[in-house]
Amino acid sequence: MTIIMMTATTPTTTMMTSMTTMAIREIISTTSEEIQMIRFMGTLVVLFILFAAIGYYRGWFFAESRDANGHSSVTLSVDKAKLDQDKAAVQQQVQDLGHK
Repeated sequence: MTIIMMTATTPTTTMMTSMTTMAIREIISTTSEEIQMIRFMGTLVVLFILFAAIGYYRGWFFAESRDANGHSSVTLSVDKAKLDQDKAAVQQQVQDLGHK
């Protein structure tokens, strides 16, 4: 028993195959400098998100939203006193470690 499979080639499938091939070539042609830059930018984004999350948890940042007269507003605030207090505490802990 012989099974013959035939596929119809339409302009749409040809165009999709061509686009897929071009996308693969673009990924393969990425240089090592571009990959390093992508990794660097990704690292910066992760560090920024980490700093924002820790800051929000520690109370350095506040986000407040208001809805008045059909207008919404969001206010972001920084508690500099809390930030300076935590900074001084970390500096003291580092100095204590250096004296041991």
